[in-house]
Amino acid sequence: MIEQKPEDVAEPNENEFHKFSFLIRRSDILKTRVPQVWSIENHILIAKWVATEVPDQFQITNRYNLWNSCETSRYIHLKVADSKIRAARDTGFVFMDSQYLKRALFE
Repeated sequence: MIEQKPEDVAEPNENEFHKFSFLIRRSDILKTRVPQVWSIENHILIAKWVATEVPDQFQITNRYNLWNSCETSRYIHLKVADSKIRAARDTGFVFMDSQYLKRALFE
């Protein structure tokens, strides 16, 4: 068994990748025309949000996936205001500008 040294493990950016923040999995980028958005539920689960018929609106689903907070390079963090995050948690809907999503994907 190979022992990992602390410097071998990527540290998550806790200021960006925190509970309820939004992200896109890099592995999802080319799979769909509209990117799938995920929110961090806890240290191991993310929840899927899908586009609705309303432009730029996403709705939370009951689909969850595992994520690794120590491998943040697999994800693109989406900058969403805390007030929008709180509203999304209450309503189950969030608006994200499609132009912002496109820019986030190609930065």
